[in-house]
Amino acid sequence: MTTHAKIIGVYEIIGGALGAIMMAFNWIAQFKESPSEFLLGDSPNVFLFTVNSLLGFIFFLICAYAGFRLYERKISGYHLSIWIQALQIPKIMIGGFAYFFSAGLYLLFGINEVGNFGFFLSTSITGFQFGFVSGESIYSFSINVLALFLCIYLVRLSRLRDIEVRLSNLKTCPFCSANLAFDKETVLKKEGIFCTSCKNVIRFTDLK
Repeated sequence: MTTHAKIIGVYEIIGGALGAIMMAFNWIAQFKESPSEFLLGDSPNVFLFTVNSLLGFIFFLICAYAGFRLYERKISGYHLSIWIQALQIPKIMIGGFAYFFSAGLYLLFGINEVGNFGFFLSTSITGFQFGFVSGESIYSFSINVLALFLCIYLVRLSRLRDIEVRLSNLKTCPFCSANLAFDKETVLKKEGIFCTSCKNVIRFTDLK
């Protein structure tokens, strides 16, 4: 489980870092192309593009930070990574509004922009879109299956890590105060610890 958390952490660090760089480069490229529009601020499209770039940059930085904390196996890293993956699950386009966030590979399932239904695998590794887009109205809704899987798996890893932290602080039985000796890796595969002194089962839900 430790290895899995570290692998996901590295995955988030790479995806977040590449995404942040991509958002920054895209904004700089657009600024160099028409600096007057950015400086004068007359165009609403420029404003929306800047807001989208800034939000994307922040999202990707948070993703990289979550991956770093997860790699260190910090509880906050598990919790933040769950939220980051949850934000990557939906891809929505309703009329002129669009939302999509992916800091890594994504496998979409749903209805795409041309009305096709099914699985759609992308070779892109990052993507972000939030706000209103110009052009004709498009309606689509998809679910990022990879992000959904990672979100569910991280919930399980988070629970196991939380139990592991509690076990590290458990030295004596809360019922009879007898000293406890156990292997954490073995115990994590069960629902609790059996005390040989008082014959009680110390359940993980009772640990604080």
